[in-house]
Amino acid sequence: MPTAVDVVRWQVATQSQDYPGARWALAQRCGDALSTDIDAALANGSIVRVHAMRPTWHFVAAADLRWLQALTKDRVHAVNRTVGRREEIDGPLMAHADQVLVAALAGGQFRTRTELAAALAAGGVPAAGLRLAYILMHAELEALICNGPLRGKMHTYALVDEWIAPAADLSRDEALAELTRRYFTSHGPATVKDCAIWSGMLISDLRVGLAQSAPHLVQETFGGKTFWSANVVTEPAERPRNQEPRIHLLPNYDEYFVAFTDDVGLLDPAVFPDRKSVNEPLGGHILVVDGLVAGGWRRTLTRTEVVVQVSPARRLDNGQTASLHRAAARYGKHLGLAAAVDLHSAHSA
Repeated sequence: MPTAVDVVRWQVATQSQDYPGARWALAQRCGDALSTDIDAALANGSIVRVHAMRPTWHFVAAADLRWLQALTKDRVHAVNRTVGRREEIDGPLMAHADQVLVAALAGGQFRTRTELAAALAAGGVPAAGLRLAYILMHAELEALICNGPLRGKMHTYALVDEWIAPAADLSRDEALAELTRRYFTSHGPATVKDCAIWSGMLISDLRVGLAQSAPHLVQETFGGKTFWSANVVTEPAERPRNQEPRIHLLPNYDEYFVAFTDDVGLLDPAVFPDRKSVNEPLGGHILVVDGLVAGGWRRTLTRTEVVVQVSPARRLDNGQTASLHRAAARYGKHLGLAAAVDLHSAHSA
C-alpha cells in the first residue's frame, strides 16, 4: 500500500492550501490513511508544505523540494514581481529579511507566521498581511524555509537546511525530465498546456523535458490535441454489469481536476449540460460518481461526529446512496469521528 510520501512523489506535488482537504486527498490514495498519519509525515519531515509552482501551497516530498524550487522559482518570482513592487519588496530588503528569518529559525527552532512577523519587525522589516506573505514566499521559493511540524493546529516554519536532509542535485534538463515524466505518469492523459499551467513552466521548457522522458511516455491525438501518459500497455476493461457504483468525496483542490486546463470532460453531461468547468462553485467540495463530477458537498464537525452535507445535481439511486454512505464512513474514519450523511434534495445546476 503506498504511503503519503509515495503519493506526493508520484504526483510531483499536491496542492495543499486547504490543509484538511489536502490530507484527505492524500489519504484516499494511500489506503484511507488517518489524518494523523498525514500530520505525522509532516512532523517527521518526509513531506513538506511549501509555496511552489503556480504559486500556491503544495505538499512536496522532502527529497524533491530543492530541485523543484530551483527549477520553477524564477517563473514564480516573475509572477510575484508586480505585488512585490506594490508592497515595496526589493532585492536588498529580501536579502535582509532572509537573514532575519534564518536567524529566527536557526538551531532547530520552529516559528509560527506570527512569530516570524515579530522577528522581522524587530529586525527592521515591518511586515503584515500581503507583504508578510510575499516575504515568506520568497524565502520558501529560494528553499530557505518551509513549513515544519504543526503546533496544535498552527503551521510552523523551519529552516530547509536543518529540517531536510541533503539530496542529489539535478541539472536543469534532468529536473525537467523528472517533472514531465512524473506529471504525465500521474496525471495523464494530459496535454503539454495542462502541464504548463499546472507547473508554471514554459511550454518550450517542457518540450525539453518530454524529449528526455519520451521513453517512459506515450502520446496519442484526440480531438486535434496531443495527450501524453505513462508508457504502460493495458487492455480496456469493461465495467461488470453487477459492479456497484463508486462515489468519491473529493476535496476542493484535488489533483483530479486542478491539474488540467480543460476539465469539462470530468463533468457528468447528464446533469451539467451547460457548465464549462469544475472550478465554477459547486457548494464546497466535489462529489464524484463513477468518475464524473455530479455535485458538491460540505462538512460540519462536532467533537464526536462529522456531518457530510451532500448536494447532488441529480437524484442518487439506491446503489449510489449506499456508496455515498460508505464514502462518508471512510471520511469519518480518516478524521477519527463518527460520520452522518445529510443528503439534500436533487437540484438543477
